[in-house]
Amino acid sequence: MKKNIIAIIIATVSTCNTLELYAQVKFQGEPDIHESPLEKDKNHRFEGSTDISFNSILDACYTLDGEYVGPHPIGIDQYAVEITNAFNVTPGLRIPFTVYGIGIECDSLCIDMMPHQEEGKKYFIGGHDVWFFVNYKSLKGKVELMTLDEIRQKYCSGVEGPVVFMINKFFIMRQPELYKVDKDFIYKVEVVCSKDIDVLKDLGRFTIIRVFTRTHHNWHHRTLGTWNS
Repeated sequence: MKKNIIAIIIATVSTCNTLELYAQVKFQGEPDIHESPLEKDKNHRFEGSTDISFNSILDACYTLDGEYVGPHPIGIDQYAVEITNAFNVTPGLRIPFTVYGIGIECDSLCIDMMPHQEEGKKYFIGGHDVWFFVNYKSLKGKVELMTLDEIRQKYCSGVEGPVVFMINKFFIMRQPELYKVDKDFIYKVEVVCSKDIDVLKDLGRFTIIRVFTRTHHNWHHRTLGTWNS
């Protein structure tokens, strides 16, 4: 069992193939439930975004110990990492720097010159021009990152056909294959069938898989005894 982590996992599967992972976790840097909504959890920094604004950010590249995480770091616990290499920290992005594990093919990208430093020098991920790079270092040792499809296969293996993924409140509207989540940061996985949504039940069937991460918003209601789901 990893240091500073005590977990009790209970898995329940409903008739709609819903799998939920519940855990009671004690971790370093646990947020204070009395702090303001914007300050209580570092993992809340995207919560002010809309689905459209969240999905419109495609020019950033976040990595964890060099492994590609996605255009957002929403899948990793900000209390378990520190920034070691980025544009916005001193002394700035250190190159050469290699990003690996990108997308379905697990491609690699070598950053050997500052993006746009020289005319014609650009870097592309998923067909998008990327210029903002941030690398995090794990503070808890080796991290197992899972793609959204790997999460589907592991926790929702009965799901077939078209899938719409969500991470917390956000729909992943573009290139879900680019997003990864720390396995230990998964709090709950919920499956919703389109047939169970009145306005969609007569349309072609698809599934929504929603990954809840271990953020303050997702678990503190259970801690306070006010959430019974």
